[in-house]
Amino acid sequence: MKDVAAAAGVDASLVSRLLSGDESLSVRPETEQRVMDAVQRLGYRRNPAARALKTARTMALGLIIPTSGTSSTSRSPSAPRIGRPRPATCC
Repeated sequence: MKDVAAAAGVDASLVSRLLSGDESLSVRPETEQRVMDAVQRLGYRRNPAARALKTARTMALGLIIPTSGTSSTSRSPSAPRIGRPRPATCC
Protein backbone atom coordinates (compact mmCIF):
# COMPACT_ATOMS: atom_id res chain seq x y z
CA MET A 1 0.00 0.00 0.00
CA LYS A 2 2.92 2.32 0.71
CA ASP A 3 4.22 1.71 -2.81
CA VAL A 4 0.84 2.66 -4.28
CA ALA A 5 0.78 5.81 -2.16
CA ALA A 6 4.29 6.79 -3.25
CA ALA A 7 3.48 6.16 -6.92
CA ALA A 8 0.30 8.25 -6.69
CA GLY A 9 1.90 10.99 -4.61
CA VAL A 10 -0.53 10.63 -1.71
CA ASP A 11 -0.49 9.37 1.86
CA ALA A 12 -0.92 5.65 2.57
CA SER A 13 -3.97 6.38 4.74
CA LEU A 14 -5.70 7.94 1.74
CA VAL A 15 -5.02 4.81 -0.33
CA SER A 16 -6.32 2.63 2.50
CA ARG A 17 -9.51 4.62 2.94
CA LEU A 18 -10.09 4.84 -0.80
CA LEU A 19 -9.66 1.09 -1.34
CA SER A 20 -11.82 0.20 1.64
CA GLY A 21 -14.69 2.30 0.27
CA ASP A 22 -14.78 4.86 3.09
CA GLU A 23 -17.88 6.90 2.25
CA SER A 24 -16.88 9.79 4.50
CA LEU A 25 -13.78 10.35 2.37
CA SER A 26 -13.81 13.46 0.22
CA VAL A 27 -11.22 13.27 -2.54
CA ARG A 28 -10.89 14.96 -5.91
CA PRO A 29 -11.71 12.72 -8.88
CA GLU A 30 -8.23 13.24 -10.41
CA THR A 31 -6.57 12.12 -7.15
CA GLU A 32 -8.75 9.04 -7.00
CA GLN A 33 -7.87 8.26 -10.60
CA ARG A 34 -4.14 8.64 -9.85
CA VAL A 35 -4.46 6.16 -6.99
CA MET A 36 -6.44 3.68 -9.10
CA ASP A 37 -3.91 3.99 -11.93
CA ALA A 38 -1.10 3.24 -9.47
CA VAL A 39 -3.02 0.25 -8.10
CA GLN A 40 -3.44 -1.10 -11.63
CA ARG A 41 0.13 -0.34 -12.73
CA LEU A 42 1.69 -1.95 -9.64
CA GLY A 43 -0.73 -4.88 -9.58
CA TYR A 44 -1.68 -4.17 -5.97
CA ARG A 45 -3.88 -6.77 -4.27
CA ARG A 46 -5.07 -6.82 -0.70
CA ASN A 47 -3.27 -9.28 1.54
CA PRO A 48 -5.73 -11.02 3.90
CA ALA A 49 -2.91 -12.17 6.22
CA ALA A 50 -1.60 -8.62 6.61
CA ARG A 51 -5.11 -7.36 7.27
CA ALA A 52 -5.63 -10.05 9.93
CA LEU A 53 -2.41 -9.01 11.65
CA LYS A 54 -3.36 -5.34 11.62
CA THR A 55 -6.96 -5.79 12.77
CA ALA A 56 -6.40 -8.87 14.98
CA ARG A 57 -9.30 -10.53 13.14
CA THR A 58 -8.98 -13.36 10.64
CA MET A 59 -12.59 -13.20 9.44
CA ALA A 60 -12.40 -17.00 9.24
CA LEU A 61 -15.17 -19.34 10.29
CA GLY A 62 -14.40 -22.68 11.89
CA LEU A 63 -16.60 -25.74 11.69
CA ILE A 64 -16.72 -28.74 13.96
CA ILE A 65 -18.23 -31.73 12.21
CA PRO A 66 -19.02 -34.78 14.33
CA THR A 67 -17.86 -38.15 13.08
CA SER A 68 -19.50 -41.52 13.53
CA GLY A 69 -16.70 -42.82 15.78
CA THR A 70 -16.43 -42.51 19.55
CA SER A 71 -13.04 -40.81 19.52
CA SER A 72 -10.97 -38.71 17.19
CA THR A 73 -8.70 -41.69 16.52
CA SER A 74 -11.43 -44.17 15.62
CA ARG A 75 -11.29 -45.66 12.18
CA SER A 76 -13.52 -47.79 10.06
CA PRO A 77 -12.91 -51.56 10.07
CA SER A 78 -11.68 -51.44 6.49
CA ALA A 79 -9.21 -48.59 7.08
CA PRO A 80 -5.59 -49.66 6.59
CA ARG A 81 -3.39 -49.77 9.65
CA ILE A 82 -0.17 -48.23 8.54
CA GLY A 83 2.92 -49.12 10.55
CA ARG A 84 1.55 -52.26 12.20
CA PRO A 85 2.78 -55.64 11.02
CA ARG A 86 0.15 -58.15 10.01
CA PRO A 87 0.04 -61.45 11.87
CA ALA A 88 1.77 -64.26 10.03
CA THR A 89 -0.48 -66.90 8.48
CA CYS A 90 0.48 -70.47 8.71
CA CYS A 91 -0.09 -73.53 6.52
